[in-house]
Amino acid sequence: MKVLHQHAPESSISDIKRIVADDLGQSVDDLFSSFEEHPIASASLAQVHRATRCDTGDVVAIKVQHPRIKSHSAVDMATMEVFICCQLLAVCELYVKHAVHDKVKQKNSICDVTFAADRKQKGCKSSARTIPVSLL
Repeated sequence: MKVLHQHAPESSISDIKRIVADDLGQSVDDLFSSFEEHPIASASLAQVHRATRCDTGDVVAIKVQHPRIKSHSAVDMATMEVFICCQLLAVCELYVKHAVHDKVKQKNSICDVTFAADRKQKGCKSSARTIPVSLL
């Protein structure tokens, strides 16, 4: 988290008014009889302005997302998706390696026993010199 909450940047009032108008379909002047230009709070994702509604006279808090958050969050989400996919591939690769290793070990064990039994049937004195057979 590069920007601490108490040092979060403030978006310009022109950006804020444009975002409100885009999101609500009307200008700030049409919606609010007063709209404080300086935010009462600002954080890394949004800032809050005090305003008074034209239609009811209610004092409200308007939370407005900073203008570049959507584009930044899309990049962040894509980065996380790539990271998660890489992690899943690594886990799958590790699982496959262990599964293949276990199967090879099991097959080698069967081959050692079979080879030793064949040597014994052929009259070989010792099966101690059996050679493990690798299946890879």
